Amino acid sequence: MENRQSLIQAPVSANGDDVTTWALPEGAVARLGRGREPSMVFSPDGKHLAIGNSLGLWLYDLATLSPIALWETARGMVGQVAFSPNEKWIASSNSDQILKVLDIQNGTCLAEVKTDDYISGLTFSYNNQYLAAAYARSAIVEVWHAETCKSVAQFTADTEKAGFYRPITFSTDTRLIASTSASDTTDDAEVIVVWDIEKGQQIASLTAHAYWISTLYFSPCGQFLASGGEDGTVFVWDVSTWQQVQAYTDFGDVYRIIPSYSLDGILRAAIVNYDETGPATISVCNLESGEQLYTDKFWGNTVQFSDADDWGNTVVFSNGSQLAYESRHEFVNVWTPEYPY
Repeated sequence: MENRQSLIQAPVSANGDDVTTWALPEGAVARLGRGREPSMVFSPDGKHLAIGNSLGLWLYDLATLSPIALWETARGMVGQVAFSPNEKWIASSNSDQILKVLDIQNGTCLAEVKTDDYISGLTFSYNNQYLAAAYARSAIVEVWHAETCKSVAQFTADTEKAGFYRPITFSTDTRLIASTSASDTTDDAEVIVVWDIEKGQQIASLTAHAYWISTLYFSPCGQFLASGGEDGTVFVWDVSTWQQVQAYTDFGDVYRIIPSYSLDGILRAAIVNYDETGPATISVCNLESGEQLYTDKFWGNTVQFSDADDWGNTVVFSNGSQLAYESRHEFVNVWTPEYPY
């Protein structure tokens, strides 16, 4: 368990402030606990972790394992969170269907929009120009200008059935956007749908997963798209032909698998296995070589994926090198091969 740290619910921030007194409603004297962690995301430089939950939007400093900010407390119920690649902004959505872009330096709201549906997937484009969301109850993806939240485009899959949870990702050149939609032929199966943003049209519909798709990730070189399914499979697609070029399926009884490319293009995966009689197991492996990089056991509904009350993720795997997962709703474990701090 080397290189694992835990973000515990300590009452003191990185600056020594009393966290229990942050952003209190009128008449309250202290806050006990920090809420449940439904959605987490690492900053691009790996130095911060943002956590959206029932209380609001927390920002943690990973060097000190302490919170440095708490925003969006007026309503709370933050379900999705995303950092811009330039690390100037952080976007959040809540159960009131309000999408906001905040200044990461001070939490000031730069732009906001009322969306047409709950957001189940949220991401910035690599050039920081766009912010995109996949809606939860429809097969629609919407794209906005990141700084203004002015709508740029809406894309609808050929099948109008919505998915249970819909990941979303931009290609590294910001030309393509990929998300998922439920299959017309099988109740639990999902398809990957790819649109060309400039042309404004769907260019691919990829079928292979027999169950929900939890993760989509373009390779840094832009040549491949990796998809991870709730059926314990990972498929790799060639972007130039949209043909499947690799399949990883030998993981046993897997609850969830999250593929992620490292910055140097190595495909790794975080794998969660549940045991009905004991703790769950989470591991990280190099899919290409089969090498296991990390393993840990933990308790609780830490990977409850997306039910009616929870649109977020309690396991996040970033750049093939940083993993965060909630344990017993009491603390968040953070793993990285080599601390970058």
